[in-house]
Amino acid sequence: FFSVRRERLSCSGDLDMASSAVSGRCAGVANFVCCCFFPSAPREKGEMEQLLGGSSQSSSSSSSSRRGRPPTIKDKETADRRWSLAVELHAKGDVEEAVSNFVEAAKLDPTRADILLHLGTALQDADSLEDAAACYRRVLALDAANHSALYNLGYVYEEQKLFGDAIECFESVLKIAPRDSDAAINVGNCHMQLGHLDSAIATYERVVAHDDKCAIGHYNLGSALHAKRRLEDAARHFAKTIQVEPGYADAHFNLGIVYQELDNLDDALTCYDRAFHLDPHLDDAYNAAASIRKQRQLPSSSSSSSVASSASAASSSEPSDDDPSDDRGPSDDRGSSSSRRRGKKKNGSSRTKDVRSLAAAHKKKQPPPAAVETN
Repeated sequence: FFSVRRERLSCSGDLDMASSAVSGRCAGVANFVCCCFFPSAPREKGEMEQLLGGSSQSSSSSSSSRRGRPPTIKDKETADRRWSLAVELHAKGDVEEAVSNFVEAAKLDPTRADILLHLGTALQDADSLEDAAACYRRVLALDAANHSALYNLGYVYEEQKLFGDAIECFESVLKIAPRDSDAAINVGNCHMQLGHLDSAIATYERVVAHDDKCAIGHYNLGSALHAKRRLEDAARHFAKTIQVEPGYADAHFNLGIVYQELDNLDDALTCYDRAFHLDPHLDDAYNAAASIRKQRQLPSSSSSSSVASSASAASSSEPSDDDPSDDRGPSDDRGSSSSRRRGKKKNGSSRTKDVRSLAAAHKKKQPPPAAVETN
């Protein structure tokens, strides 16, 4: 089955109201991943002091002496310089140094929600999810309606499989920004992870009702409908995904699976060939097409064979991500299509166990690097 996300009770009450106005347009299709688990209860009081207190040489004593009083003008000016440097370092990919400078800036001026928000995104990029969540919670203590902090905290909870907590965050985002389709899609993804298929379908339907060109919305709706065995409806939404994003290989592959389950082997074969043509690393599509050809005694596709040979040669020098003991079909990873893990061969079977993984909305909302007054 395709992987999705997390749990908590009483999370459907405001969904109809909050999500009904969703009409944002999705910008690109990313893939999906999950991370490690930590408890959903708020961390102990003083979590930010532990995160920002540190014992670093030059500033530790002065930082401790500043605690308990407002930052001075000099503190604010130094914090702003540290923050600007950290933003630049983060943009260059030097996450470790960026985190260090954001922390120092936050020590100097702990009233700056924007510094803490930037620190949270850097920690998230460093996979320090617990500390990132602590930063976002601190931002929300300073600014309860901070859209980016709510969204990013929801995404961290989603990666930690705290799906109920994530739903609450994303629904809070929708109350602030009803047109945020990314947040609505993530609500649906969380319901999918919890096995709440009807709630997921209803959420995705609201997304595509207000933005018919949202590829992620149609793709995930097709996946949810497939899970409910509503095959004709699933095929319609996978086809719509392809109409919006013709180069989306997984959508072609999923549509092929649905056609095959509807015994429409001609269209299934066309979809598998197209999926493999778009993504030569999608071995499941190649194997499914080859199995149909063998079953129907059709000649192999010359273009597919040449692409397969090239892909095989290219991958022979790379370590495999597949677990040979895993027969559950393709895994899912968040990130670019080139980094997605592929499922193992299905031992001659002409179909995979299920459609490929859900697509996820944006990983996080980036805070704007705008200049801030320091006096």
